[in-house]
Amino acid sequence: MARRKQELSGSKTAMSLATRFTLSMTLALTAVMTAAGVALYSSAAKVTASVQANALVDAVRMTGANQKIDSELKRLEIERALLESVEKFVATNYPGKADFTKLRNELKTMWGTRTTQKADLELSLPWRQVEGEPAIAYDAEIKRIPIEIGSTKAKASLLRYSTGERASDFDLLTPFSTVEAENELLGVIIAIIVAAIGVGALVSVVVASQASRPIVAIADDVRHIATGDLAHTTRARGVHEVNVLARSIDRMAADLSAAQEAKLELSVREREIALVSEVRESLRPNATPGHAGYEFAALGMSAANLGGDFHDFISTPGGQVGLLVCDVSGRGLPGTLVGATARAYLRAELTGRDDLREALFHVNRELARDVRRGMYVSALYVLLDPKTHVVRIACAGHKIPLLHFVAATGKVTLVQPEGIALGFDKGPIFESRLELAELKLEPGDRLTIFNSGPAVLVNSEGKEFGEKNLYAQVQRHGARSSDEFLDRLRSVLESYADGTALERDISILTSRRV
Repeated sequence: MARRKQELSGSKTAMSLATRFTLSMTLALTAVMTAAGVALYSSAAKVTASVQANALVDAVRMTGANQKIDSELKRLEIERALLESVEKFVATNYPGKADFTKLRNELKTMWGTRTTQKADLELSLPWRQVEGEPAIAYDAEIKRIPIEIGSTKAKASLLRYSTGERASDFDLLTPFSTVEAENELLGVIIAIIVAAIGVGALVSVVVASQASRPIVAIADDVRHIATGDLAHTTRARGVHEVNVLARSIDRMAADLSAAQEAKLELSVREREIALVSEVRESLRPNATPGHAGYEFAALGMSAANLGGDFHDFISTPGGQVGLLVCDVSGRGLPGTLVGATARAYLRAELTGRDDLREALFHVNRELARDVRRGMYVSALYVLLDPKTHVVRIACAGHKIPLLHFVAATGKVTLVQPEGIALGFDKGPIFESRLELAELKLEPGDRLTIFNSGPAVLVNSEGKEFGEKNLYAQVQRHGARSSDEFLDRLRSVLESYADGTALERDISILTSRRV
């Protein structure tokens, strides 16, 4: 389980896809944005310096031109004022004199000329205040006036310093537009954005390629597994998630293979159970014999764990009736087949031979030859002659003896002649050890034989029913009719088991002299 968890969790040192993608994008974008920041700072510094230099140059140029005009206007104003003053002086001090009248006319002409020149200069000023846009006052002395430059009416600003004394007034013209600098900075920003997008896209393609290659390989592996090759293992190796997916697919394939094998095994087991059930049904007695003066009956209880144990009634050509119970060493289909083989040999020999010992000898030789080493069949056979009431008993290694209920005393005696199991030895030992026993039945006497099933029956606490308890039940109910006797035994056994599954089949055969 721990190994499976480790396989599913992947390598502890493997980097997850999310971590790799995040780290790659972070490093790439960090590099790009660092370079972009440096480039942007350098470009902004250059643009700022350029804007500042251009603004200063333009301000100096415009202010110089304006100052030149202002100086010329002041000179003309001074000259006009001087001429006006001289003209007034002459008119006052020398009235009526021709020469001075001529001088006055010349002075007036010069004064008018200066006035005209001043008007022309005022008309040729390089700027005009923009109508409808108010000036912005920064404080009591400085304010900004929106203006238009020349005939093109380019936007600009005039910074005016004024203290109320005309001699200290000062005007500074500054350019208003920085479109070229803005365009240059915008171009740098766009280039940086495009570079960042390009690097991000490239990193995404690289990471996606790294992720897609193992996933495509896994898809190929899955298609290969889907063809039925569940032993195929994935070849893909990559990030943590890919490794986990690959290991999960390998585990899934292994589980499917195990499930397929289990399904096949279950199918075989189901067929085996069906076959065993059919064979076991064939092992049941065909009919219960009936003879005047005797009751014959059988009880069979099937276990879930199928085996080859069986019981049978055998009628001989001489009118005798045989009661047979057998335990088979194997379980499942092998045990059932051995049981079926043993039953066929026993029925053939016990009905075809008068000599009981020779019949069992022949069955043992045939069975020892046919079954594999280690398998055997224990048997208890009771041959009853209804005419003479004499019973002969043969025991081939059977664990539970014959129980003889004696009606006259109400006691039970055990009869178990010596013998080893059928098929255990090929002949000499079996034949030397086999003994027969004989007894005679009186009215009311009962014979009962069992397989080992009733004795090994367990209750819910795991305790076996046991042979002694079995003997006690036979003694308690032996005087009843055979059908009632078996009903009582069944009720006792079922009550003891209390729902616990049977370990072995239960076979009980009984005969009572009426």
